[in-house]
Amino acid sequence: MSLGDSTAQVRYALGQPTEFLLWDTDPKGEFAEFPEVVKFGSPEKGHLIGTSKGWLYSQSAGNRLVIDFDKAGGVVTEVSCYSDSSVPLLVFGTV
Repeated sequence: MSLGDSTAQVRYALGQPTEFLLWDTDPKGEFAEFPEVVKFGSPEKGHLIGTSKGWLYSQSAGNRLVIDFDKAGGVVTEVSCYSDSSVPLLVFGTV
């Protein structure tokens, strides 16, 4: 997987994300400023993954990989690796 890959290429390389980021389309909505983290298999919102610009992959306890896309269904613009701290350990792409 690399910068510029499509969502299909990311799914092929990494599988389905464990979670994804869902931004509120209402500028005054609850998640207008910060995204809601949605579990991939969520019965209420799991189907909205196609509208997401950020996918999360939990690697192990406290570690995760975050894939950012330029738009929903777009291409990879940033890959971030996080550990238990809130500071990214490694970021590829735009910051």
